[in-house]
Amino acid sequence: MDLKVVTILQWVLKRGFPNLKVEILAQVAKRDFVTFGKKIASTHTGDISGIKPSKKDITIHIIDITRLENGKYAEHCGQSYFSKIIKEISK
Repeated sequence: MDLKVVTILQWVLKRGFPNLKVEILAQVAKRDFVTFGKKIASTHTGDISGIKPSKKDITIHIIDITRLENGKYAEHCGQSYFSKIIKEISK
């Protein structure tokens, strides 16, 4: 995954959820793959995707699978339920 893409995603999340905390729940490495189970928790206090602050607490569960090549991210695949979070804060 391109570092620019990661930086943009972090910037977008931090705008809407400035007190964002990431907790690594599990990490498994085998050969050139690393898998993470993460939990992100925050309060929606900033604008995100045009959605005004709702002051709602959110938790996003994420599974990331990353392939490393020469010590750098070569490929990334992830699963999260961020679309559910957007629906929740939109109510």
